[in-house]
Amino acid sequence: MRSSLAKLSAVALAALLVFGFFAITPAASAQTYPPTFPTGPAGPTGDQILFGIQANNAAAAAASAAARGDAAGAQAAADQAAAVLKAAKAAKAPADIIATVQAAVARANASAAAAAAGAGSASVPAAVAVATPKLAFTGSSVNLPLAAGAIMVGAGGLVLLAARKREQSI
Repeated sequence: MRSSLAKLSAVALAALLVFGFFAITPAASAQTYPPTFPTGPAGPTGDQILFGIQANNAAAAAASAAARGDAAGAQAAADQAAAVLKAAKAAKAPADIIATVQAAVARANASAAAAAAGAGSASVPAAVAVATPKLAFTGSSVNLPLAAGAIMVGAGGLVLLAARKREQSI
C-alpha cells in the first residue's frame, strides 16, 4: 500500500510540475514584429514582408541621421528606402506591402528634407521620440498552478498521515 501511494504521489507531482511549466511559459506567438500582415496561402511571402521591414528600417535610419544633423546620412537612408520600393514593385508585391513601403519612403524623404533644411543652421535638432512597444499579454498566470500544487501537497500530507496512523495502529 505504501509503495503504491508513493508511486501515485510521484506521478501526481510530475504532472503538476509539467502543468506548472507550461502554464507559466508564454506562447511563442504572443509577440509580433510590426508590420503585421495576414499570412497563409493568400498572404504575402516572407520576402514580400521583408520589403516592409527594410523600408521601415531605412525610414528609422533617416530619422536618426536627421536628428544627428547628418543630411548626407539621411539622404542615403531615403535613397535606400526608395530602392526598396522599386524592388517591391518589381517583385509585384501585394498592394498593402507597397502602401507600407511607400509610407516608409515618405517618412524617410521628410526626414532627409528636414535634415537638409537644418544643415545650414547651427541649432541642435530636436530629439526624436521613440515609442517603446508594450509587451503582449499572454494570459498566463501562476496562481492556478500554485494553488493546485498547494492542494496536492496538502492532500499528499493528509494521505501520508492517515497511512502512518493506520500502520502504527496495526
